[in-house]
Formats: sequence, structure tokens, C-alpha cells
Amino acid sequence: MAIGKTVLIVGAIILIVGIALFFIGGYLASSGLIKIVNTLSTASPTTLQPGSSQDLGVPSKLSILLYNTSSGQVLKILQEVNGTNQSVPQIAEKGYILALLSPKYDAIMVNNLTTPISVKYVLSQEFASSLINVALYTGLGFFLAIIGVIVLLVGLVLFLRGRGKRQ
Repeated sequence: MAIGKTVLIVGAIILIVGIALFFIGGYLASSGLIKIVNTLSTASPTTLQPGSSQDLGVPSKLSILLYNTSSGQVLKILQEVNGTNQSVPQIAEKGYILALLSPKYDAIMVNNLTTPISVKYVLSQEFASSLINVALYTGLGFFLAIIGVIVLLVGLVLFLRGRGKRQ
């Protein structure tokens, strides 16, 4: 078999594996997120008065805090690091708010609004752990897909050169 044809086949295989890994990563992310959202929907709501707080405890591992409020507004999430309360960055999307909590630091949810608010929340260490797998599959898949395209192009050039020499 000509070298160009072999390189084309190898490139196609690498590309297919890369695309498959990329989609597996996306599937893992969506299934994990669906589980945590379903858990949130069954959580009991907590009412926070203006200025009051809810202690979330000290996560032993990297954790995801997912919550929603009756008003849809973002609350202040703090972690006590070396005696100082530091704000935790949050992402709000479609009524859900997500925060990544560092391990070994006390986490607190504070109602920084002027009205009482009802909050449903779930703290998940398992979802945070699965995000590492998601990043690995997605990143590796993206990388392999790019390598596959490059190998395909090289194979195509070699294949066309080989055909040109035979004629």
C-alpha cells in the first residue's frame, strides 16, 4: 500500500477518535449537569432575610455550588481564607448560579439584597471531580481532531504526489 494512502487512513482514524472523545466529554458534562440540576429541583428551599447568611460548611474536596433564588438574583458567596472573607466568582445562566468552592475553607452564602429571598442549593463534590474527566476528554478530543486534520492533509499531499509519479 502506498505511503500516502496509509497516512490518509491513519489521519482519518485519528480524526474520528478525536471527534468521538470530544463528544464523549460533552455527553459527560451534560449528564453530570442534569443530575445536579435534578437534585437541586428536589432540594428544600431556605429563606434568607436581608443581611443574613447560610453556612455551607467546609468542603473537603473541590466542590460545585449550584443554586437558584426566588428572584433570580446572584447572592454573595464567601469563603474564609486565612481569617479573611473572600468572594467566590460565580456564573449565572438561565436562573441557575454556579460557584466553584475551594477545599478546606468555610463557605457562606449571604443575602446581600434588601428583601427576604428563598434559595434552593446543592453542593456537589462528585460533579466537580467529573469536570476533570470532562476537560480531559474534551481537550484530548479537540487536540486529536486537529492532529487528525493535519495528518489527513499530509496524507492527501503524499497520495496525490504518488499518483502523479505513476502516470
